[in-house]
Amino acid sequence: MLFSFLTLCLTAFFLWVFADRRKNPNRAPGPFRYPLLGNLPQIIKADPMPYRAYYKLSETYGDIMSVKVGLQETVVLSSYEVMKDLLTKEDVSGRLLVGPLFDRTNGENLGIAFGNGEPQETLKVFAHRTLREFGFAKRDSMEALIRIELEDIMQKLNKISQNNGGRTVFERFFQLGFLNVLWGMLAGKRYSLDDPKLINLLKMNSQWFQSGVFGGGIVFAYPFLRYIFPDALGYNLQQKVNVKIFDYVKEMIAEHRSRDGFDTDPQSFNDVFLGQIQADAGKSNSAFTEDHFKITLFDMIQAGFETTSNTTAFGVLFMMLNQEVQAKVQKELDGFYSKGSIASMDDRDKIPYTSATVYEVFRLSNILPISGPRKTLADVEYNGYFIEKDTAVAFNTYAVMRSKKIWGDPDNFRPERFLDSKGNLNKMTEPMSIAFGAGKRSCLGEPLAQATVFMTFTTLMRNFKFEPVPGKPLPTTEPVFGMILAPQPYELVNWLKKEVFVVSL
Repeated sequence: MLFSFLTLCLTAFFLWVFADRRKNPNRAPGPFRYPLLGNLPQIIKADPMPYRAYYKLSETYGDIMSVKVGLQETVVLSSYEVMKDLLTKEDVSGRLLVGPLFDRTNGENLGIAFGNGEPQETLKVFAHRTLREFGFAKRDSMEALIRIELEDIMQKLNKISQNNGGRTVFERFFQLGFLNVLWGMLAGKRYSLDDPKLINLLKMNSQWFQSGVFGGGIVFAYPFLRYIFPDALGYNLQQKVNVKIFDYVKEMIAEHRSRDGFDTDPQSFNDVFLGQIQADAGKSNSAFTEDHFKITLFDMIQAGFETTSNTTAFGVLFMMLNQEVQAKVQKELDGFYSKGSIASMDDRDKIPYTSATVYEVFRLSNILPISGPRKTLADVEYNGYFIEKDTAVAFNTYAVMRSKKIWGDPDNFRPERFLDSKGNLNKMTEPMSIAFGAGKRSCLGEPLAQATVFMTFTTLMRNFKFEPVPGKPLPTTEPVFGMILAPQPYELVNWLKKEVFVVSL
């Protein structure tokens, strides 16, 4: 009886293996797949962090790798060249709605970041055009908004430097200031850096990102399990945060709609969108609906500041841990800027060591190692491999940022890798662009993100010196696990270097 049962199991197993391989004989290389589990055993064994696990597996199976994450058929891209080729293809521009991404919209096709098809394209074009009217991607206007927030951030750091010997803990320090930059364009308003209601909302938003992971993990593998184990898999937390953010969005929409002339004399992106909703009322299949608007604002609240604030917090951490680099940056900045002058994106090539350091911060922080997964909209053939329609496509930027082939010593913080023999920026900056994606799904907020991080970093370095706390172990650079990586809270000593930065309004 036992022998018969074992024989039956073995027969079923080999039949499954044969059928799985026959289904797509030209799929990209990948590890052996197990029934139901797929490649989860190999992924978990390689590393607890999916992005590191994929990188280690790609060293065996190549830059385009086929894996089955539980029940989810997935292709993992692990080189800059492959990403640039595939991500710019129309048939690889879909979004996969799974787990928390599905729950945000109840499975509906809404918004810009995770919507699909014509509505998403219409909204992205509209957002880019309308945000430009209110300063987005217009260098002078955008930098003016950033400088306003920098004044408050610098004053806050100045106060910190004068108390408790300058010791402080950095945890979500830049979030509210960076949200204000975006909110100046979206809503035409800003908040106090000490606003308790918004600080709590941003804290919850960070917890949302830390409750899962893009392109891997149990929920990605078996989405139904989040309903069975809602606390353990973050579902209850995510839903709680979703409700809080949607309540905030609804309040904001009601506030703008109550203003006389929002449609005839718009003062912000929100006013223009509401005017378009009103103009398209009654039209079928319009992208300008209340639901689309709510999700668009939701996306911008969630991701519009989290990435830049985490990158900047990593930048301060790396400077504290690399005092020699910090000293070189400050020497260059002191020699270039006169007292009272203000940093601009136009200065990047004129202060190459500082710019190289910012690139190195972006590279090693790598706050979005696996972006929100894409999916193929049709069958795709690439380099002799066949990728079926509706396959998840995960592009693992960690594999690019930590590639030994590209960087040589990828784990070291060394800005010089971005400089040529004459001290100017070199072509090594090119692979860094993949951090913002490629093709139709490239990040809408890249110009703002680049400007915010660069201007904040240079201003911090001109005015403050960051040092480890004497007698305490150095903080770790190991990130907080999540969809978007963040530095673990760390303590430092913040010294005022010179007269604190003041913005000329």
